[in-house]
Amino acid sequence: MRVCEVVRTPELLGNCVLAVDETAVGAPVVNLLRRAALECTMLTVTITGEGARCGVLADGSCRSGTREELRIPKAIWMGATLVAEMMSMQVKARDIPDPLTGDLDGAEIQIDYAETPEQRFFLLAHLFGHTVQWNVNPRAFELGRPRRPPVNEDLLPEIIDYEREAASYALSMLHEIGITGVDQWFSDYTACDKAYLLHYYRTGEKRDFRSFWRDHTPLIPAQPIPPFTPTKRTSRLDGIVI
Repeated sequence: MRVCEVVRTPELLGNCVLAVDETAVGAPVVNLLRRAALECTMLTVTITGEGARCGVLADGSCRSGTREELRIPKAIWMGATLVAEMMSMQVKARDIPDPLTGDLDGAEIQIDYAETPEQRFFLLAHLFGHTVQWNVNPRAFELGRPRRPPVNEDLLPEIIDYEREAASYALSMLHEIGITGVDQWFSDYTACDKAYLLHYYRTGEKRDFRSFWRDHTPLIPAQPIPPFTPTKRTSRLDGIVI
């Protein structure tokens, strides 16, 4: 398929966003491209009478097998590029060994190309928040290192505060690039992420991520992003990022 050849060229490999029309007969094409495991972010688009919508599978509803459409501002199409340009960071999509779905090193964000558009969107914002922390707070780098369960209960509140602060920076970044309609979804996803992490750190059990999902969790307040210079540290290839 010609599109596979194009996105795998050296100039685009792991550094592009592919938008695919999923309307009507476009669905089989989307399935073919997903099976091809392209090393790029793929966003599916449904064309309606109201315009274009980015189709995402909402974790909160997929237990019943339904598909929802999240109306995403056009800024998301350039989200990774804008973050990279504004903060002198690199954002890459690549094959990341299990159980990781994303990684960071303080100057670069890496996201597994096999993840869904919704998961990649969350990971991009989530790991951006951690990148800010790693560059402004030495303690944050220590908190973000991999841990084997069971984790000491005395440490868990600090880890959850670390995750909450990253989410606040993430939301601030999204607002700065014009994405303002996803606060509740992002707050719900973050709450699910924290619940999964707490359960794993306490028990070592990796339950279905969606089993922790709850709708209408408390909104996360956006926190102003402090000035920082992205500085490369070590990545977390032995860690867990969800």
